[in-house]
Amino acid sequence: MYEISTQLYREVADRLVPLIAQKEFFAGSFEFHFGEIRCRMILSAIIFNDGRITPVWWEFRTYNQIEMEMNNDFSFNELLKHINTQKL
Repeated sequence: MYEISTQLYREVADRLVPLIAQKEFFAGSFEFHFGEIRCRMILSAIIFNDGRITPVWWEFRTYNQIEMEMNNDFSFNELLKHINTQKL
């Protein structure tokens, strides 16, 4: 199992915040490389005026160098700890 590091949570949060800022609802995905791992975040969420984010559906996928999907221990609750709600 691929363990999600604090640094990776911060990377996901930094990429997600500009996508959801000033929105009431978000449905989309984004991909990026983190070292040798390809990551894909899929998210549908409600964003409240006070900065709360309520996911309707989410997936965080990780792929190795030969594009095989790897199980991971991603937690949306842990991701929320790394999101600066003041930027929403």
